Amino acid sequence: MTDISEINLASLWGNYRALGCDRLILSGVMVLLGEARKWISRAIPNAEFTIIRLLASNDTLLSRLERREIGPGMEDQVRRTLMQADHIATIGGAGTDGKTPQEIASELLDQIGWLTNH
Repeated sequence: MTDISEINLASLWGNYRALGCDRLILSGVMVLLGEARKWISRAIPNAEFTIIRLLASNDTLLSRLERREIGPGMEDQVRRTLMQADHIATIGGAGTDGKTPQEIASELLDQIGWLTNH
């Protein structure tokens, strides 16, 4: 392992497994799913994946960035975010505009059956 994300995920997963956890929600901007699957699979061998893409309008993305980003890096982050969002939008996913994080989580957990199966 050479990527810090992979190393950290392997460590976290080992700790959660030691506590008896058998499921993990991993979030992040993963534009290239094939590449992400490779490092995640190395970090969590024999994992089963359920991938859900979340989409938001550019206005929503910019609003979220304004609340979290500060300083001179904001312009570059906006550019990267909009470029990634354009690519992801061509693939499709579940819309998040106007929903709270709790509403989104509840919908997704219900969709993948984690609320009823565990």
